[in-house]
Order: sequence, then C-alpha cells, then structure tokens
Amino acid sequence: MKNKLFGVGLGSTIFIFLLIATLALVRPVYLRIEESLSSLEKNLTEMLEEKTGLSFSYQSLSPSVFIGVNIKNLTVCDAGTKNKVLSIKRARLTYNVSGFFSKNPLVALDELVLNGVSIEYDAMKDSAFNSKIKEILEKQKERKKELAEAEANSSSEGVDSTEKDSKISFLDKELNIPLDVVVKNLSVHYSDKMNDALVTLKSLKLANFNLSKGVEIDTDGKFFYKTGLVKTGGKWTSFASSFSASGTLYPNLDGSSLFMSLSGNSGADYSLSRLDTLVNYADDKLELRTMRTVLPFSLFASYDFAGETLAVSGDFDKFNPLKLVAIKKKPEILRKIDGTTLTGSLSGVISKDELSYDSDLTVALSPKLIGEAVDLNLNCNGDKNLVNLKSVSAKGNFIDAEFSGNFNIKKLQPSGLLTLNHFTLKNGGIISTEMFVDPY
Repeated sequence: MKNKLFGVGLGSTIFIFLLIATLALVRPVYLRIEESLSSLEKNLTEMLEEKTGLSFSYQSLSPSVFIGVNIKNLTVCDAGTKNKVLSIKRARLTYNVSGFFSKNPLVALDELVLNGVSIEYDAMKDSAFNSKIKEILEKQKERKKELAEAEANSSSEGVDSTEKDSKISFLDKELNIPLDVVVKNLSVHYSDKMNDALVTLKSLKLANFNLSKGVEIDTDGKFFYKTGLVKTGGKWTSFASSFSASGTLYPNLDGSSLFMSLSGNSGADYSLSRLDTLVNYADDKLELRTMRTVLPFSLFASYDFAGETLAVSGDFDKFNPLKLVAIKKKPEILRKIDGTTLTGSLSGVISKDELSYDSDLTVALSPKLIGEAVDLNLNCNGDKNLVNLKSVSAKGNFIDAEFSGNFNIKKLQPSGLLTLNHFTLKNGGIISTEMFVDPY
C-alpha cells in the first residue's frame, strides 16, 4: 500500500515538474511571438495611416503559441471621415514557431486565411480618400521614373547593374512575404451617382504571396452591375456574370497571364452565356483573346500602353451575337434581330494619330426583321479619311445590288459604281439599273 502511494506521489511530482518545465519553455516563445506580432502590427499601422490616411482596429487577437494567430472583426477606416473601407470577420495567420528566432521573423509566416472580407467604396462619400490614393499612385509613378533614370545613368557610367534586388516595394516599403493568402467570402462594392457594382468571391487563393517572384491566383465568384445611364422598364439596367480565374501575376505585371471563364447568371437583365478568355501582359502590352468557345467566333484585342494603340480582330462563322448574351426580357426589336448571323472577318487599329480597318463580313439578316432573308456583305478597308469599298452588296429574293468605289469621310462624298441587278416591287414589278456616282 505504501509503495502504491509512493508511486502515485512520485508520478504526480514528475507530472507537475514537467508542466512547470513546459510553461517555463513556452513563456519565452510566447513572449517572442507576441513581441514580433506587436512590432509588425505597429509598423503596419503607422505605414498605413501615414501613407494612405487609413486606420485599422480589431475586436480581439488570440495568439496560439505553436499554431497561429486568430483575429476577429478587423476594420479599416478612413482616418479623417471614419468611413468604413474594409472589414474582415475572421483572420487566421499560421506560422512556424522556430522562424521567429531567426534574423527575419517574417520567414516564420506560413498561411493567412481571411474569411468574410467586405470592401466598400462610395465615390460620393469617399472623395477625399480617392484623392489620397491618386496622390500615392502619382508618387509611385515619379519614383519609378527616378529609378529608371538612375539606372540609365549607372549604365552610361559603366556601373554593373546586372544584379538587381528582386524585392518589390509598395509605398516606399519593401514587401517580400512568402506565404499563401486564402480569402473566403469576399465582397467588393463600388457605387456612385449612376453606377453600382458588386463583386463576390467564394474563394480566392494567392499562392506563395511573394511579390518579387509572382503570385499564383485561383478564384471564382460573381459580378453584378447596375447603371442608371441605361434603363429597362423605367428601372436601372443590370448585368451579371459568374466567373472563375487562374493564373500568375508578377511584379509590375510584366509577364503576367490570367485565364478567365465567364458564364451566365440569372436575376439580371443581361448576362453572358459562356466565354473563356486568356489575358496576357508583357512589354507594356495587354492582350486578350477568346479560348475554347462553344460559339463559332474568336476575338483578339491588344493595347500598347507605350504607343497608346488599340488593335482588335475577329473571325466569325454563322455566329449569332445574341447567343452570347442571355436577355431576361427581350425588346421587340431584339426578338426580330435574333437569328441574324455574322460570317467573315474584321480588324482595326486605333491610336491618337491613326485609324485603320479591314473588313470582309457578311451579315445574314433574320427573316423576322424585314420579312425575308437578306445577306449584306461589306468588303472594305481604309483610314480616318477614306473608305475603300471593294464591295458592298445586298442579296435576297427581292433584291440583288452591289456598290464598289470609295467614300470620303471628311466630305461625306461617295464615288463609284452602283449595280442594281433586280429589285422586286410589291406589285410584282422589277427594277434594274446601273449608276455611276461621281461627286465632281
């Protein structure tokens, strides 16, 4: 009996000793984590308010020694007006505890999960904040220009600049945080006097959130837009679409690519049926092209920011444009147009000083539109001064007409040959003629 009591007492003593030893070991770890988090919080708070005029607060912060940190009800407001800009219901930051004892505690960060994120921007109420952001962007632009000039001077002086700092800065603060960021239930709301836009994301994953090496994006959600500029039935017109996107974004966007899939969404006046697109950005040029579309058409567009030039092209094969858009209540005119198809190709280039275009497109009008099927063909090219009309024709059971020549845009003067092979009147009579148009 005495041996048994001795064993229980010894075991209890050993347990208490281990518990005290564990607490003794854990406390320095806890204090180190708390110190690192407090320092990070202070730096972010000061940088945010100083550079953007924003302040943030939270309801509770609960660090777990070996797992991570939980934050509830984090709010970001305009420091001047106190208008709420961002709110997060729950945030969880996980980390590797050993990393906090390294020279750079940020390497300890593993994953940041944000749940219930809401971003609100009212252009009428938040005009001061908008001005502050514009000022920040202008400063960033000037900073980039200064760095480019400094690099050019270094190269001209023979300084070796092949080895560059791979890190990227934001608001003059270096950011290089290699962790995954997962956002759940995100909503972004924008409104002004005549527009209201809402984007909701079920999930958004930013893998390896290291801004110097690119961020992998994988997300899906919905987009809803209302405008008072166009009204349907006396009410604001609405447009909605579901979407998913995946790709990689790099610093300054150079080399970035994004695959986007858009699909219909019920409840709006207009929505897309299905459209897959690939977006690329490189060498100051943004490119967009349709991919794997089930409809018989393809589109390509590119914008050169350096030259401020937009180029577009499209190919169609009996493509009905109204199949791309789902319309809740079609007006009478659209019900008549439905069934009209496009076949052929078109392209164009637009800039401040240039306008050029080329078209060989046939529009097969729906019989519902004018009572009979008619094919309209436009084969032309030109610039902002002159349209070279190789052939403009209309062919159907009651008409066969063609015009070839040109059209002076500035003078609004056509010239060329009009051939009317036949035009059938309602009384059965047929008209045919040939006319030469000369403005001089």
